[in-house]
Amino acid sequence: MANRVLLTLIVVLGFSNLTFAVPLTFDWNGVGTNWASSISWNETGGLGDYPGSGGRTTDIVRFGVTGLSYTNQPTLTASLTIGSIEFGGGIQTNGTHITVNGATLTVGTITQDINTTSASNTIFDYLQGTGTISAASITVGSGATTSGTFNFLLSDIATLNVSGNVTIISNVNKQNGSGFRLENGNMYLSGQVIFTTLSGITASNASYFTINTVAQAGGNTTPHLYLSNVNPLPSIPTPKASVNFYGDRGGTGTVTYTAANPVIYTTSTPGFGTGGGTIDTTKSSYDYLTIQGTGTATIGAGTTVGALKITGDLTTASPTVFNSSAATNTSIGGNWINTSTVTGSTGTTAVSGNITNSGTMTLSSGSTDVGGSLSNTSTFTTGSGNLQVDGSVSNTSALTLSSGNFTVQGSYTNSGTFTAGSGAVNFSGTSAQSLADNSSTGTTFNNVNFSGGGTKTMSGTGSFAVSSSGVLTMSAANTLQTGGILTLNSASTGSASVAAIPATSSITGTVNVQRYISGGSNSYRGYRFLSSPIYTASSGTNFYYSLAYLANFAPITGTSGTAGGLTKAGNPSMYLYRDNVVFTNATFNTGNFRGINAINNTPSYSIGIDYDGAFNLHSGTGFLFFYRGNLSNIATKYITTTVAEPNLFVSTGTLNQQAITVINWYTGLATLQYDSITGNAATYLGYNLVGNPYASSIDWTTYSKINSLAGIYAPGVNSTIYIYNEVAKVYATYNAGLGTNGGSNVIPSGQGFFVKASAALASLTFNEAAKTNAQVTGPTQSTGNTLLMSVINPNSRNNANATTNKSANKLQYLRLELAADSINKEETIVRFDNNAQNGFVVDEDSEYMIGNGEVSLSSMSADNVRLAINDIPLPKSSQTIKLKVTATANGQYTISKTELNNLPALFDVWLMDAYMKDSLDIKHNSTYKFNINRADTNSFGGNRFSLVIRQNPALMVHLLSFGATKAVTGDLILWTTENEANYTNFTVQRSVNNGKTFDAIGSFTSNSLSTYNYLDRAPVKGVNQYRLMMEDLNGNISYSSVVTILYDNANSVANNPISIYPNPAKGTLNLQITPINSSNSSTVTTTNAVYGIKIMSTSGALVKSVTTTQLSWQADISNLLPGTYVVQVVNNSNESVIGKGTFIKL
Repeated sequence: MANRVLLTLIVVLGFSNLTFAVPLTFDWNGVGTNWASSISWNETGGLGDYPGSGGRTTDIVRFGVTGLSYTNQPTLTASLTIGSIEFGGGIQTNGTHITVNGATLTVGTITQDINTTSASNTIFDYLQGTGTISAASITVGSGATTSGTFNFLLSDIATLNVSGNVTIISNVNKQNGSGFRLENGNMYLSGQVIFTTLSGITASNASYFTINTVAQAGGNTTPHLYLSNVNPLPSIPTPKASVNFYGDRGGTGTVTYTAANPVIYTTSTPGFGTGGGTIDTTKSSYDYLTIQGTGTATIGAGTTVGALKITGDLTTASPTVFNSSAATNTSIGGNWINTSTVTGSTGTTAVSGNITNSGTMTLSSGSTDVGGSLSNTSTFTTGSGNLQVDGSVSNTSALTLSSGNFTVQGSYTNSGTFTAGSGAVNFSGTSAQSLADNSSTGTTFNNVNFSGGGTKTMSGTGSFAVSSSGVLTMSAANTLQTGGILTLNSASTGSASVAAIPATSSITGTVNVQRYISGGSNSYRGYRFLSSPIYTASSGTNFYYSLAYLANFAPITGTSGTAGGLTKAGNPSMYLYRDNVVFTNATFNTGNFRGINAINNTPSYSIGIDYDGAFNLHSGTGFLFFYRGNLSNIATKYITTTVAEPNLFVSTGTLNQQAITVINWYTGLATLQYDSITGNAATYLGYNLVGNPYASSIDWTTYSKINSLAGIYAPGVNSTIYIYNEVAKVYATYNAGLGTNGGSNVIPSGQGFFVKASAALASLTFNEAAKTNAQVTGPTQSTGNTLLMSVINPNSRNNANATTNKSANKLQYLRLELAADSINKEETIVRFDNNAQNGFVVDEDSEYMIGNGEVSLSSMSADNVRLAINDIPLPKSSQTIKLKVTATANGQYTISKTELNNLPALFDVWLMDAYMKDSLDIKHNSTYKFNINRADTNSFGGNRFSLVIRQNPALMVHLLSFGATKAVTGDLILWTTENEANYTNFTVQRSVNNGKTFDAIGSFTSNSLSTYNYLDRAPVKGVNQYRLMMEDLNGNISYSSVVTILYDNANSVANNPISIYPNPAKGTLNLQITPINSSNSSTVTTTNAVYGIKIMSTSGALVKSVTTTQLSWQADISNLLPGTYVVQVVNNSNESVIGKGTFIKL
């Protein structure tokens, strides 16, 4: 009995193994709808109940393959595994709908094998339901035969897993013939989308893979495609196929890349995007895009500019970069959420919504526009491209700008770290904007602009600042309310500038204005001229400022001591200047400089003055300040050998804006002092110590005596300004494009300077147009910091910011320097201008102003006025200019020629030493050393040294050659000269009566080019004789020889038969021949003419002879001697002269 049971088990098990080894084939007949019902299936090859029953996993399941017709569709509610699914073409139009609810159908391959040729139907096969289908691969389309029927496989199931590839075969020769559509649910594709095209398929977009956000049965959907392959779209055979991840049907689709180092597709991938065979790059490629793989994802591929268009959100949850081989233009219709590391695109990026960054975002060279807000809680860095945020900006961590501009149209809030770049920050909202800083480090701008209109209000527990190299710019119709937390920084290299403020704009609230004070050696201990860019009180059009802030930064002395708000009693540290007192140096406070003894009066802008009383201090007034250093180790600061450290003064008040008219502190009038005082020399008359009133450099070249709208309107004020050079202790002088001792047209913020009134009722008004963003960085020395607040480096002669009525490239001048050492030195300038006079002329010359330096150097005008800048005409004969040379101590000194600019070679310059009976050709030798003995008054003063400037006859202008030749548009007269410089006048004259009279037909002044020409566009028929008249610097006139050009009745300018170029020529000469008919002078076509070409000197000597059949000829003339040559062209067939011309060999 036991053996029978064992035999039965063996038989059963044997049949069971046989059943599982041989796949069963099931065809759906549609009797019912239940997958697990055997009556709905026709089974072939066994005794199976339904596909996957009994634990089988290899069953073959077919729908519409055998021609069975059905309307009921299969529904699976229990998980099972089968071998494959094949959809045929037997069920057309509606196709087959496989529904899996609450279960998992695991299948090897899913194939839609449509081979019917019925062109009138479209087959839709569906995967749908609330369950899961897991397939090894999916194939759409027949791989054997072409079909005339549209066929599509649609996925609406909740979860579709494909571990392999989705292969789409183009077997329908029609547009959109076959394809796979993800219409709903989640699809996880581990493999790739592969396209195969059968032979004979030529239709555009014959097959596709797409996401549809609406079900075929209707209703919006939210499909989600997960791609875990590094390169899920290896090749799309465009235009026969395409891939579109954009739903474009009303719902919202999402694509998530989860691979390691995946490629994120854009339209740079051929065949990817909307539009079928021809991709429309203006349409979206994605609804929602999420990147959350491992490694680094790359957006875009190849070398073609691509477009990444997303209608919804972009989420970067893993490291992402943009293709570096070609730009990607990105458009995001929703938000950009970054939680990882992103490097931006070189293309444009537009985000309609917000950017929310909690990772690390680094933008690149492409511009980025954000329609919503920017919120940064981690690290956000801009690039060289511009970033515009239409909404608000919030930073709680690290916001770093680069060279691109950063534009904010909404509110700005910072509680993290803000780092400015070289690009501008623009607050351009069209209505009120709030700027709040609650950080510990503040917000410091480099260049910041306020535009758009309305009021921009600063607030918060932190601060705002403009860097020492930055510029704050106000556009029209804007108000900036500083909230008292704005600082304009200053450093050794420059100070923050407020650009010209339009009349319809203003900056309200107080501002902290820094002023760097140079130091670092004992040379910086001493006087300097200061002014104030702010006012602390106003009354009508009067604006006042206080000096009380100075006591917070430096030791200050005065006769009132601490009672006057000063550090201690002593000689005054601060002075104002009065013109209407007798000059004296007997005491510190009784001369023109009036000592300040109190800075703590009420009101604070009331200043106590020794011997004069209390006076109000107006904006635009300069003052003299003796600087000893900062407040550290203050007991030592009154010792003269104590080094003065660098310092940073900070004045707080409302910025001076719009027109500032200088109000004299003593008279209270809007006119400058011009008082003739008995006992004072005329040289003391009219000096006024004024100051730059703005938080910006100003440009003295905007000065005008007559234009009230000029940057600096100064009727009755001379054109020279004087700034005290605190290192050399001499005055830097500037006038009309030139400055001594570092004098510049650029006057820094906080700088005081002298002007000189030339008449009573003179006035000085500063306007916003005077402002310039140029910075001045002053002289340096071997130790100590760069000097700011005074003058430009005198060793840097060319000031690129200077623009004057005397063009820099025409300035002719000699600069001399007297030096005791590298620090103690002074300059003087002799400028040459043919419109100048030898005597002193206001605004032409600059009077010398005596400083406190160890050396003194000036020149004397012909009428004995001591000058810092001496304008003279170029002398026609020898001219002597006296120099006044003095020093405070005995010793050896050096006079140096530091610059000789554009002086014509004609002139020699000699330095004459009457005391030593010596002379130096200072034009060719730069230095002269000598000794001063203070006990011997002949060794210094105004009688020892002089300059002698005289002409060298050998270097007068010479005419080297003169000639004329026929040209296409007239007669070309050419000549070469030497030593003509820029003062020789040329006049071309012509005679048409055989030389009886010559008339001028053109004239101009030389420009040192040596080679000149003039075109006579209207020569007469017959004889044209030309000569050149030259007038040299001294008015001497000379004439060239006469050259002749002849025209007969048949010859005209228009028909000139030969053209010679270039002319003058140096190495290569070109000749162009235009053959003519001698009977009518008309141009003819010649194919076999032989031309003889001769080059002869003007004396008739033959120097070159050739023949040619070409109409264009070229010759090397480099071996010819310089001079004028004649070219003659002859037609060798009849010996007729084709043409003749001349050229000049250089």
